[in-house]
Amino acid sequence: MSKRNVFATALLATLAFGFAASSAQAQTITSSYSGTFESTAIDSNADGLSASRQSIRLLDGPMGPSTMEGINELAITGQGACPNGNLGIQFTMVSSPATPAALVQRFERSGDLLFLNFTSGSACFDGTTSILFLSATGTIGGGTGALAGATGSITVAGQGTFLFFDGRDAFGPQAGTVTSNIVLP
Repeated sequence: MSKRNVFATALLATLAFGFAASSAQAQTITSSYSGTFESTAIDSNADGLSASRQSIRLLDGPMGPSTMEGINELAITGQGACPNGNLGIQFTMVSSPATPAALVQRFERSGDLLFLNFTSGSACFDGTTSILFLSATGTIGGGTGALAGATGSITVAGQGTFLFFDGRDAFGPQAGTVTSNIVLP
């Protein structure tokens, strides 16, 4: 093995395992993401809007690429100003024990999982620009492997658009950033 390969292998090992070694401290990780959202058959609060399945890929971070899969449900709350100042349709995340907004993050290198529960979130659709502004915050409630017993917080900020929305069901792309503050036991 060449010196260059040994160095690259050592660097990857440090990035992959260094995170788990610093278990007494919180680590804040910000990653960019892109993916899609789509409606499910679930309408947990019986308001006529379907819950959405989230499927995103995070491209960077010390533990390498990862994916997030899960569900959340939004309820229309009326009209209001979107983050760009335009009038839009406001949505609020439905979050209760009966309607969890739960996602699982899977790290590709290790296969370790992180369990996420979004406790609040909102969206605003600007019909003038067709931009859907998204934000959510939540907690980390455990994991598997090196992430077993993890706690902490998570914040998501992004934008998307509806490629399809009929007042009940929706599908579209999304992209943004995820910031996780992960604390290991």
